[in-house]
Amino acid sequence: LVLQRKDGSMVSVFSGHAVVKLPEMEPQIFCIDVDLTEHKKQAAALAFLSDFDAVTQLPNRQHFTRCVDKAIARAQQQEQQCAVLLMDLDNFKDINDSFGHSAGDQLLMQVSQRLQQGCDSQHVLARLGGDEFGVLLPVVQSDAEAATLATLLMKQLQQPCMLNNGAEVNTAVSVGISLYPDHATNSEDLLRAADAAMYKVKGEGRNHIALYTDALTAQAKQRVVLEARLRQAIKNNILQCYYQPQIDIVSDKVVGAEVLLRWHDDELGVITPSVFIPLAEGCGLIRAWLRLVWPLMCRHSNLAKISCLKN
Repeated sequence: LVLQRKDGSMVSVFSGHAVVKLPEMEPQIFCIDVDLTEHKKQAAALAFLSDFDAVTQLPNRQHFTRCVDKAIARAQQQEQQCAVLLMDLDNFKDINDSFGHSAGDQLLMQVSQRLQQGCDSQHVLARLGGDEFGVLLPVVQSDAEAATLATLLMKQLQQPCMLNNGAEVNTAVSVGISLYPDHATNSEDLLRAADAAMYKVKGEGRNHIALYTDALTAQAKQRVVLEARLRQAIKNNILQCYYQPQIDIVSDKVVGAEVLLRWHDDELGVITPSVFIPLAEGCGLIRAWLRLVWPLMCRHSNLAKISCLKN
């Protein structure tokens, strides 16, 4: 029930009633009312957290995905286009590592405020997790319109952000764009397409915009396959070390060596370092390599053993 307090304010209560009948007495009703104010606040907070991000107060991934579903359904009925922008802050991990997670949260709040200034009322801006943001354009005329908004949002982040500790932080974002129905016909695939485009930007130097293409899906699948085979190669000690000697030109003696890691896969053949090194950096396998390579380096530290490679 909702009752009125003595001061005139209203309060939500859980009201329990009991009718008591005793001999030779009129029946009486006893009421016990429990104030639900705190309970209502907690329920509202939980409901908020299920759909919104606690740090930035923006919609979360779950809420954003539902909005994309609705936009796709509307676009399908009206034979229109909608677009998704995925934005990832470049080098955000460095901020957390340098100044702590509290400073990272401050940066996220400032970034979200600036992004909101660049969006209008029809756009849906969300924090999808970590340092990743999404923007839904429910109606677009072309990919150029989505790219124009992406450029505007990147400009919003050009000025440094000031943290509470006095540090100035420069921010930049990598942006991937996908459109319905050109690139996908459901929210999951549309987000995946934008993510693939964003990954392309990060691989090409960051702080840029990319539109999804079908080739990006093939590249993403290839990365998944290569990562799985690379993990297996490390586990089975398939990677090999090659030692390239360093020669003193004057004395013609071996004075050092450069250790080169090589990978020959049974099915895929020779995988070049330009392919598997960025892959290992991206999926955190570099440390596993060091654990593999270091014993080999120590075992062959005697340069006399590799002097035969001089010629």
